[in-house]
Amino acid sequence: MNLTKLVILALIESPEQTFLVSVRHDPIVPEAHMKYDLIGGTNEFGEHPEDTVRREVFEEVGIHLLDLQLLPIVTQKKWQRTDSEMHTVVLCYHGKVNSTDCLVQDGKINSLRWITRDELQTLDFLPTVEPFIAYFLREDGDLKVTAQ
Repeated sequence: MNLTKLVILALIESPEQTFLVSVRHDPIVPEAHMKYDLIGGTNEFGEHPEDTVRREVFEEVGIHLLDLQLLPIVTQKKWQRTDSEMHTVVLCYHGKVNSTDCLVQDGKINSLRWITRDELQTLDFLPTVEPFIAYFLREDGDLKVTAQ
């Protein structure tokens, strides 16, 4: 069965200006398996995207997000799964946390790492994540977006 889902991610920044990334464990999507990813997940029916990202981050790594700001881009990709094709549309928030204390609470996360801003440029991220990282780095972390 083919389906489309909305995924909401968080580029999570610590007080030390490090960023939380995960290594994805997803053997049924070979192109995504063992790639770097951001924390987040699927939007539930009727749920606001900000509520989705707060819920997913807490469920997956046990931390609460502060100061969320939506990055003004959208990515999408068709993923070939072992049994079907899935179309994902992805939004991403930049959020801050008070602490780097977190733990893996989700089977699709192989491992977690806090990395520096410079390391954001060097890791092999999922193709749906790369545009968010590039935007954040290009904007030098100044995400004050004005309405047009």
